[in-house]
Amino acid sequence: MGLGRCRVLCNAYRLGDVYSGYFERHFNLSAVCRAWPATLACALASGRVPRSEFCARLRRPAAAPAFAVHLRLGDVLDWPIYRPLSSAYTRPVAYYDRLPLPHPVVTLYGDAHYRERFGAARSLAYRDAVVRALAARGATVRAPLRRPAGDGASADADFVDLVFATNVSLSFGRFAALARTCRAQRGLSAEAAP
Repeated sequence: MGLGRCRVLCNAYRLGDVYSGYFERHFNLSAVCRAWPATLACALASGRVPRSEFCARLRRPAAAPAFAVHLRLGDVLDWPIYRPLSSAYTRPVAYYDRLPLPHPVVTLYGDAHYRERFGAARSLAYRDAVVRALAARGATVRAPLRRPAGDGASADADFVDLVFATNVSLSFGRFAALARTCRAQRGLSAEAAP
């Protein structure tokens, strides 16, 4: 692949794509470590951490959330080419109207500005609708999605929180699939317990 196409498509941190092999099939893995050297994705791309050991090597954060909800935001909602496919990555807002709330505090994870090229209006509207749905049920919703610094560290910290959260509800995509894989390897559920 030419570097011009990679500049457009590789300008966002993509941990799930690196782990799944998608990135390596379509792009040059060395681009990962050049752009995000001190990240989980670089550890995978460089071979420092083999895929087979990735989940086991994750370290528990000092304070994992009691209930984490991951929202797939960004390009899948805001890029016109992805909009018809957005339901393959996101859950309908109505899902959150009936999602079991195993803890009264819900910590949201996601990046409304992920691969932002066409604004973030749809992502922000979706996020706000989910917050309203959870709050209407009495949940206290925290950390409404910090904007990553672009260095991958925020995404890595979010990922580790999702893996070690006591309860979790994950959306879809390779990032969420990897979190499901790591939780399963630790004997943890990938969905909120009733």
